[in-house]
Amino acid sequence: MRTLLSSKVTAWGPIQLKWEVTRKCNLHCIHCIVAADSNQKQEVPPDRIQDCIDRISELRPLRVLISGGEPLLYQGLFEVVQGLTDNGIEVNLETNGITVNRSIAIRLRRKGCKHVRVSLHGRSSLTHDALVARNGAWKHAIKTVKLLVNEGIDTSISFALARFNIGEFPKVLKLAESLGVNSVFVNNLVPIGRAYQNWDHLSPTMSQLARFRRFIGNEHCRYLRSKGRLVLDFDVIKSLRSFVGCCVCACVISPAGEVRIADVFPIVVGNLLKEEPMAIWKRINQTWADPFIAEFIRKELRNILDLHKIKDLQDHYKVAQYALV
Repeated sequence: MRTLLSSKVTAWGPIQLKWEVTRKCNLHCIHCIVAADSNQKQEVPPDRIQDCIDRISELRPLRVLISGGEPLLYQGLFEVVQGLTDNGIEVNLETNGITVNRSIAIRLRRKGCKHVRVSLHGRSSLTHDALVARNGAWKHAIKTVKLLVNEGIDTSISFALARFNIGEFPKVLKLAESLGVNSVFVNNLVPIGRAYQNWDHLSPTMSQLARFRRFIGNEHCRYLRSKGRLVLDFDVIKSLRSFVGCCVCACVISPAGEVRIADVFPIVVGNLLKEEPMAIWKRINQTWADPFIAEFIRKELRNILDLHKIKDLQDHYKVAQYALV
């Protein structure tokens, strides 16, 4: 493993910290980079919840995005939400919506959850259900969005660009507006984990991406983007290059406490349950400042498919297991 050089790092912590509280999931999405499913056992130990909350709070993040797997399958979820909220941290949650009912929506609001992002990958069940590999999932997602909006919870949808749903995005955007959501997040797929195994079936064609870019360049989409109601995160390589040499503003924590510098560039820099939080945060910034990483991103990552090459870094850094499949 590489010995990092000293570098200038931020005196503050992340703007957003993503915390995967479980890898268990009630779906089997064919694009999931961490390969979450119902057979996964990894979750935050119940007796370490408060310890994790305290350690995360030491990093002073502005907000924590609770994720998974499917976080609503985690029995300690509401303790997590309450604990973070009590420490003055904004709590956001992402969910597939399968298990949400009015009681859960009310509990999320009362515990202080500020924002919920629901996965919605198509205008109909035909496309959405194909991506998440479960019949009826689209109907659950629509129902969940309506429940959350009715409870007054700030709600958004997350749309993953795939070959068989990208053409539906204009209709999905109209649907989102009709449902009353506050924003739509658009994410590109990355060839890691299960997504890599299904890449030939999933990856949009160049002509599809060109049409998509023309659409999001129209006047209405430009207006939505200016208001933060349409958030695009599909130029992954460009984003990674922008992180190099900078003091970054995010990190990801696994259920076992492993801290990664990014979801799509999953270098592991420490374990929150075993090390001082600020030492790990310093290491994150040092990693992004490492000339070796800068050179790797500049030379090796020419297109999205090259992200699978991250496993070539194993002799220099620890790489998350899901990226080695």
